[in-house]
Amino acid sequence: MPPRGLLVPARFLALTAHLVLLVLLVGDTDSPVRASLPPDFSAEEYARAQRCVPPAVTEALLLVSILGCRRRAL
Repeated sequence: MPPRGLLVPARFLALTAHLVLLVLLVGDTDSPVRASLPPDFSAEEYARAQRCVPPAVTEALLLVSILGCRRRAL
């Protein structure tokens, strides 16, 4: 079991890394959106896909953060 004093800084670093990743992904959504669409997409499909990216990324990182904070039995 890791020392108790080491756990808090590790969680802080993990949550900070998730925040930075979220800001980077939300700031630059053009590449992931274009990759998820077919080659002949319309402007409406692009707009719909771009609206879905930030909530999906936020939900995924929140889930990772919550599951990472859970205590695990050894």
